[in-house]
Amino acid sequence: MQGIERSHGSHPSQVAPLLLDDLTRIVGVMVNSRAYLRDRALLLIGFFGALRRSEIVALDYEDVHFSENGLDLIIRKSKTDQLQVDRTVKLRRVNSALDPWEALREWLVGANIVEGALFRRGGGVSPHG
Repeated sequence: MQGIERSHGSHPSQVAPLLLDDLTRIVGVMVNSRAYLRDRALLLIGFFGALRRSEIVALDYEDVHFSENGLDLIIRKSKTDQLQVDRTVKLRRVNSALDPWEALREWLVGANIVEGALFRRGGGVSPHG
């Protein structure tokens, strides 16, 4: 069967996109814990920055610049950037529980991150929160 698929091709199945209402519900039911801080920051940075998983996990502390109006994220490597030229993604502050600026700041303070990877393997978060 795999050989037939390779020869004739098949359409990849697409997953429905995450919508703002979905994100609001997800963040609303999350339990406040250290894992919550990490997960909320991951979700909001990824959603509002329209970032790929690989771009999110590659972010370092040094790639983030906070300002009054939002965040500047430096994306150093991307699947769509064949020349590997850094690009800057600007995230504006929003007045809600979905503010990526506030979520990232809370995660950095809560996890005591002052250098290196923003979202580390394990990240100091136990399996139980």
